Amino acid sequence: MISTMNRIFFIFVILLVFLRCNKKTTKSSYIYKNGNMQIEFKLLNQNKYIKYNEKTYSLFILKNIDPTFSFIGPGIKFIKRSNDTIYTTIFVKKEYVNQDTLNIKLIIKNKLVHIFKIPLLPPHYNTQLPQE
Repeated sequence: MISTMNRIFFIFVILLVFLRCNKKTTKSSYIYKNGNMQIEFKLLNQNKYIKYNEKTYSLFILKNIDPTFSFIGPGIKFIKRSNDTIYTTIFVKKEYVNQDTLNIKLIIKNKLVHIFKIPLLPPHYNTQLPQE
């Protein structure tokens, strides 16, 4: 009986670790899907937000996307394209936006298809939990 309880506890702990790790890997991604088309926008700072006045590296990963794909957003700069990946930097000043959200508009064939809404935080905002 005790060994069965230990096995259940061990499996539970492994499952928790797996779920937590899996959640962390997708935490910084935004995904748009339409049929077999997919655009993944990934913040390389491993967060789901951007801070004002801080440079953030990001990329778009494209799958089955029309070559006319483009994106628009305040403070976003194109670095390079390599196959189906577009590398960018983002540097948003407070005066660039009216709200604490960066709207990245995705455009295909001159048509707006989706808007990624990325939260913006002040540079001094502490996102870490206090140490006990």
